[in-house]
Amino acid sequence: MARRSLCGAVVVLAAVLAAARCFALAADIEWARDSDTDTTTSCSGFTALARSGDTFWIAGDDCLLRVPTLTKSQVFVGAEMSVKGIAALGTDHVWAAGNNRKRDRRWGEISEWRDGHWTRGLQRSWSLPDIVYSGMETWQGRQAWAFGQFSGSGDPALVRISADGQGTASMLPFGKGNLEALSTAPDGCAFAIVRRPDETTLLARFDRERWLAVSALDDRPKTVHAVSCEEAWYAGTTLAHYRKGAWEQMPLPANARIETIVDCGATGLLAAGALQSATPDSRGEMWRLGDHRLEPLGVQHPPELASWGVRRVVCGADTGWAIAESYAPDVATGDLPVLFQLYGDELRYRAYSHSRFEYYVHVLFDF
Repeated sequence: MARRSLCGAVVVLAAVLAAARCFALAADIEWARDSDTDTTTSCSGFTALARSGDTFWIAGDDCLLRVPTLTKSQVFVGAEMSVKGIAALGTDHVWAAGNNRKRDRRWGEISEWRDGHWTRGLQRSWSLPDIVYSGMETWQGRQAWAFGQFSGSGDPALVRISADGQGTASMLPFGKGNLEALSTAPDGCAFAIVRRPDETTLLARFDRERWLAVSALDDRPKTVHAVSCEEAWYAGTTLAHYRKGAWEQMPLPANARIETIVDCGATGLLAAGALQSATPDSRGEMWRLGDHRLEPLGVQHPPELASWGVRRVVCGADTGWAIAESYAPDVATGDLPVLFQLYGDELRYRAYSHSRFEYYVHVLFDF
C-alpha cells in the first residue's frame, strides 16, 4: 500500500512539474490587449492565416490573433460569426471576411483592423448585397479580395477592396456556383475554383482584366495555387499542374488529401493536408512538390490528437506558421485549434486549445 501511494505521489509530482513547465513556456507568448479585446470571444477552431512582413495573423471562429505577440480581439459583433478569410496589407492592417452561423438565413460581413482598432459593418456601409464568403486573399499587396457566393442569385461573388478602403462586388461570368478557392499570383493574375450546383467544378483564371474559364475538372479540388498567368496547381484527393495550357497529373500517396499549397521560397513549393491510415484516423502531413513526385517532410504529431489534418500554411522570410484542425470523434467540444511553426522544412507542434469558450494556449516548445 505504501509503495502504491509513493508511486501515485511521483505521478502527481511529475504532472505538477509538467504543468509548471507548460505555464512557464506559455509566458513566452505575450497576450497583448487592445481597446477592442473581448476575453469571452470564442477561438474554438482556426480558420484562416495570413502574413505581412514578420507579422503573422491567425483567425478563429470570431477572433484574430497576432504572432509572435498574440493580440486577441473580436472580429465581428452581433450575431455569432465565423471568420472565413483574412488578408494582411501591413503589420497593423488586416481585412477579415466571415459569415453568420444561422442555418435559416446566411449572410456575410467584412471588418477592417487598422492601427489597433476595428471598423465593422462594412458590408452594409458599402451597400453590398448579401454574400456568403468562402475566403479572402491579398492581391499584389495593396488590395484585399473576398470571395464566395451571392445569397440571392447564387452566382459566384468577388469583392475587391481598394487601397482607399472601398469595396465593390462583381459577379463572375460562369453561371450559378460558389467561388470556393482563389489564389493570386505576383504578376497580378489569379486562379479560382468554382463549384457549380450540379457538383461539377470549373477552374477559372483572371488575366489582369477579365475572368476566363480554363478547364472543367473531373474531381473536387480543395485548393488552388497561382504561380503566374501561365502556371498554377490545384489539389484535393488528386494533384495537377497547369502550365501554358497543358495539364500534368501528379501521383499522390494512397489516402492522401491536400488542403493547401504554398510557396516557401528556398524551402520550395509545399503541399500540406492529411493522410488517412488503416484506421479511420487521419494524420497531418506535409510534402515538397518536386519533379513528378512528392517528397515527405517532417511533421511533429500532437500527442493529444488521434485524428487531425493541416489546414493552411503561410511562410515568411525566416519561418512560417500552420493551422490544423482536429477530426477526433471523442472530443465533445468540437474542433480543436492546433498551431504549428515551420522550421526549415519541418512543422513543429507549438500549441493547442482545449476549450470552446476560453482560449488557453499550451506551448510545448521554446521560440
